[in-house]
Amino acid sequence: IYQCDWSSDVCSSDLVNFANFGINSVSLTPTSITYSQALGLKAEGISSVNAGVKLVLDAAAIPASYSANASASLKLALGQLSALGLTQVGVASEVGSLSALQVKDILGASSSITFAPGTQVNLAGTTTTLADATLYSNKGLTLQNLDTIGVSSISLSDALSLSAKGAHFADPGGSPVVVSGVAGATLTLSQAQQVLAASNTGVSFSRSEEHTSELQS
Repeated sequence: IYQCDWSSDVCSSDLVNFANFGINSVSLTPTSITYSQALGLKAEGISSVNAGVKLVLDAAAIPASYSANASASLKLALGQLSALGLTQVGVASEVGSLSALQVKDILGASSSITFAPGTQVNLAGTTTTLADATLYSNKGLTLQNLDTIGVSSISLSDALSLSAKGAHFADPGGSPVVVSGVAGATLTLSQAQQVLAASNTGVSFSRSEEHTSELQS
């Protein structure tokens, strides 16, 4: 295992070919690595990096003009980089928020990929299903400009996860959204208020006769 410090610029140097020295695994001292740097490591024969390193998608990964070719290249590269152990993804400041298409491409590259805290997906102008919104939320994304999701019922876990990430939901018929899975659960007052605020048509917490939910302040 080769220990590498990006501040020395040796890891990303074209003068180094790790494979020639029988090195295929590196331990990186920084907590993040750019997409371009990661591709450089792979090109030099590295097949494994230490856990806990965030892959930052820069303009090389997400160009301003995101074409079909850029999409295909990103999916192929991320599939290979995730195999190195780079499974937590963030974005560089010049990229900003991701589009729904870009998120689909990223998640399509590997099921093991998750997003670093604060990574946003801009859902303006897109039709987002409950399944999509739940997936984005569970993968760590913050939902930006999400139109209201039309649902008549939603599980408590999904309601908490989605409302925490900025999602809103409403019953298409105007009735309160039924929140299921509450039986035996313990909710804090702030969690209940969070779910209530996320529904545009109100909320009905479904409970069985044997169990009741509990609100705690």
